[in-house]
Amino acid sequence: MLYHYPSLHLDTGSPKALLTVIDAVRSCGVTPLFLAKGEGPLTDALRARAVEIVEGTGGDISWRTPLASVRRLSRMLDLLREHSIHVVHNNELGWNTDLLFAARYLGVGSLVHLHNPGTLSRRNLNWRLASRVVLVSNAMRRSVQPFDWIAEKAEVIHNAVDVGAFASARPAREELGLPSSAIVVATVGQITPRKAPDVTIEVARRLLPRHPDLHFVFVGRTPKGDEAFEARLRLAAQEYVAQGRLLFLGSRHDVARILASSDVFFHPARAEPFGIVVIEAMAAGLPVVAAHVGGIPEIVGKPDTGILVPPDDVSGFCAALEHLLASPHHRAAMGRTARHYVRSRFSTDAAGPAWVRLYRDICSRAKGRSGVLHRLPWPRFRSRRNDQELATEPSSDEP
Repeated sequence: MLYHYPSLHLDTGSPKALLTVIDAVRSCGVTPLFLAKGEGPLTDALRARAVEIVEGTGGDISWRTPLASVRRLSRMLDLLREHSIHVVHNNELGWNTDLLFAARYLGVGSLVHLHNPGTLSRRNLNWRLASRVVLVSNAMRRSVQPFDWIAEKAEVIHNAVDVGAFASARPAREELGLPSSAIVVATVGQITPRKAPDVTIEVARRLLPRHPDLHFVFVGRTPKGDEAFEARLRLAAQEYVAQGRLLFLGSRHDVARILASSDVFFHPARAEPFGIVVIEAMAAGLPVVAAHVGGIPEIVGKPDTGILVPPDDVSGFCAALEHLLASPHHRAAMGRTARHYVRSRFSTDAAGPAWVRLYRDICSRAKGRSGVLHRLPWPRFRSRRNDQELATEPSSDEP
C-alpha cells in the first residue's frame, strides 16, 4: 500500500485519521509505505511505527505544462513499479494528481479518502481516476455535491482510534498547573470559527463564576488568517486566563495526556464531517457534550455516552455541562459507557478488517482495467532538471 498526504503536520483530524488507518491495517498483514518529501511530525510518527518513507511528492497534471506533467508522471510510474504497489491511498481529493494518473495507467487500484465536505468539479479528474471514494461519515455522504457522480464507487468508513493509547495515557495535571481538586473541561480543535471556540469562551464566562473548581482547557492551533479571531477570544477571556482557569495550550502532540487530565469533553463545533477528537475523548473515558451537527450524532449515538445540543445554543450547552458537573458518579459512568462504545465501533481493531476488505476488492477490480490511459504513448525518461526547478512551474488549472 502506498499512502499519500501532501502535508506533514499532525495537529488536525485528517493526518491523525491516516495514522489510525495505517495502524489498523498493519495488524491485518498490510505493508504500508508513505510518499513524502521532507520531514515533519507526520513522518516522525510514521518512522516511530517503522513505516517506510518513499522519497517523493505528488504533483498536479496540467495541459498548461505538458513537459513537466509528463516528467512527473514518468517519475510516478517508475516509483509504483519499483515498489510493486498494489493500491494507492490518497488521503484527500487533491487536484489531477500525477500519482493517481500513474496508478490508473498501470492498472493499480486507488482510492481517495475524503475528510471534508465539498463540491466535486468536472475539471478535477481524481474522483474519476480513483477506483473507490471513501467518506468518513454518512453526514458527509449527504453533503458532497453532486453525490450522484461518485455514488457507484463511494463507501463510508468511519474514522478509528487506538482505544488503548487513550485509555492508558498518563495525566499531565501537574505539568499544566491544574489543582488536584479542579474539574477540567477540555476542548480540542483549531481556533477557527467553524470549531466555535467563541461559544466555549461564552460558556466558560457563564459557568466559571458559579463553579470555583471549574477550569477550561483549549488544545489546537490557529490556522493562518484566524490570528485576529484568536486575539479577540483571548481578550474576551483575559480575566480567567490570568487566573489560570482558562488555558490556551496551542498545538499539542500529547492530546491523550490532556484528555486523561480532564473530566468532561466539550465540542461545540458549528460544522464537523466526523469528529475524530470526539472518539478520542470517549476512548479516554470522558463524557461528551457536543453540538448536534455533521457526523457527531453517528458517534454520540446513545444518551448514555454523551449529550448533544443544537449548535450555538449557549444556554443549552451550559445546562448540559452543569448536569454533568453536579454528579461525579454520573460523569464516570457515562465515560465508561463511552469508552466501551468506542471500543466496539470505532477502534482500530474494528476498522482494520473493513479497510483490508476494501483494499482487496480494489485490487481484484483493478486488474486489467487500466483503460485508455494505458494506450497513450507516455514516454519513460528522467528529467535532468532537479525537482526544485520543476516545482517552480505552475502545474494546475486551479489553486
